[in-house]
Amino acid sequence: MPRGTLMSERVSIVAADGRGRREVLGIALSSTGPPFRIEVTRRSGSSGYEGNAYFICLAKLQRDMYEEGLLLCCQGSRPDITSSSMLKASGGREMYVFDPGTRELTGELVDIFAPAPYEAVATPDEQRAAFFTFSGLKDRGWRMPR
Repeated sequence: MPRGTLMSERVSIVAADGRGRREVLGIALSSTGPPFRIEVTRRSGSSGYEGNAYFICLAKLQRDMYEEGLLLCCQGSRPDITSSSMLKASGGREMYVFDPGTRELTGELVDIFAPAPYEAVATPDEQRAAFFTFSGLKDRGWRMPR
């Protein structure tokens, strides 16, 4: 953990593969930012992720877990969520839910670290495709740096 980073809250997220493999991840959230930071504790050790909003930290963890064949069972891994500059400015811990059929925001806000059933979450690529469909933007292939 970088010197001077205070961790204020701890949450747990289940990572699963849909075939019975699951692991509970301990997540410590930084109390200040940007940059924001999450510290992840798992059976294999610990690691940290940093970004200008919590959802960036979570996206980096999501990508790493997917490379291990696991999906994060949390609201931040749903394919029907999106952020805004206002939510990002407040730390990016909450995101809007949208209706994929109508491409309209539902008015619901979710905490990205709150639990979600495995059936409701998506791979990083599925989540990315859903965002571009919702926004009407063309995906030009840019990827978040590690």
